[in-house]
Amino acid sequence: MSVDWLEQNRAYWDERAPLDAVSRFDDVAGFIGGDDTLRGFELEQVGDVTGRTLLHLMCHMGLDTLSWARRGARVTGLDFCRPALGIAADLAAQTGLDEARFVTADIDHAAEVLRGETFDIVYTGKGAIEWLPDLDRWAGTVAALIAPGGKFYLAEYNHAGPGEADDTAVRWTHPIDGIVNALVHAGLRIDFLYEHPLTEDRLRIATIPLMFSLHATKPA
Repeated sequence: MSVDWLEQNRAYWDERAPLDAVSRFDDVAGFIGGDDTLRGFELEQVGDVTGRTLLHLMCHMGLDTLSWARRGARVTGLDFCRPALGIAADLAAQTGLDEARFVTADIDHAAEVLRGETFDIVYTGKGAIEWLPDLDRWAGTVAALIAPGGKFYLAEYNHAGPGEADDTAVRWTHPIDGIVNALVHAGLRIDFLYEHPLTEDRLRIATIPLMFSLHATKPA
C-alpha cells in the first residue's frame, strides 16, 4: 500500500468516526435499543451463524459485526481506524456483547496481525470495496483468513467507474466482474451472485440493481 493514500484515508476515518457515532444515518442509539443493521437477504443467504467464528473486515464502528454477534456468532471486527474500534468496543459493552473482539489493522496486514488465525465466515459489508486499490491483494487476504471449507460473504453497493480522489480521501470503484475474478483467482469457489434493487433505507424503489451479494467457499 502507498503510505500517502493510506495515511490520508486513515486520517479521514479517524476524524469521521466520532461524527458517525452521533449521526442519524448510522443510528447508534437505535442499535443500542435493539435495532438490526443487517438486511433480510444477508441473514437468509449467510444462514445460521450460531457458534461459528466470523471475521468482519473493514468493520468501522462494528454495528454489523455486533448484529452477527446478537445472532450467536463469535465475532472479530477488523479495521484500521482506532477511534471507530473504540466506539465498537463501547457498543459491545453497552449491549452485553462483551465477547466480541476488535482488532486494529489495514487489510494488507490483517493475516499478519491475526497471526494465521482462520474463520468459518469472513464477511464484508456495504461501502468497503471502494476503499481498496488492489482487488487481487484483497482477495488473497480474504482467502488466507477463511478456514478450509469456510465461507466468504459480501454485500455491497453496485457501482463501477474511475477512482475518486479529493483533499480528504482516496477511493476506487470496481466492476462486479473484477471482484468475482479476483476471488476466483485467489482459489475461492463462487456459490452465488445476486443483485438487489434496494436503497440504503432498504426500500425497493428501482428496477436496476443498487446492491449485490456474493457467497464463496474455500475448498476443504
